[in-house]
Amino acid sequence: MHDQQTQQLVPILVALLAAGFLVRRALRPRTMPVYALVAAPVLLALLGCVVVAAAPPRTPLSAAIMVAGLALGAPLGYLRARHSQLQLGPERGTIVVSGNGVLVAIILVAFSARLIVRATLGSHGAVGIAISDAVLLFAVASVVVARGLLFLRWRRLSGAERVSGTL
Repeated sequence: MHDQQTQQLVPILVALLAAGFLVRRALRPRTMPVYALVAAPVLLALLGCVVVAAAPPRTPLSAAIMVAGLALGAPLGYLRARHSQLQLGPERGTIVVSGNGVLVAIILVAFSARLIVRATLGSHGAVGIAISDAVLLFAVASVVVARGLLFLRWRRLSGAERVSGTL
């Protein structure tokens, strides 16, 4: 009995520890290569595609729920990018992004909500799966839009620096 409880608690504790490190890292300003603005959204978009491909929507309602997740996540990504501070980094091809725990919070809440929905509604068929996937797609859309807009802002900043001759 004790071993079974330990087996159930260890993954939760590891996830909480990892989440703590992610939040700590996200709250600090950080210098990152510009390609990271593109790499993360591409990987998350692939993850979203894998999630949908693993359990494609079987009904129009399921498809609508997944589309709603994407549609609701995109404006949040826009707002996050709009409120993020971005400046050119000390080296060419780098940027400094202000610390912001919102992105990590979105991802953590989305994955947690997905697990909770799967645990409670997973046995209710297509709608339960669609809701859990929509929560994940919400986070994916938010990150893709935010990072894409930050990349566009970097292009404008780096173009202005090149014109003024300081880059």
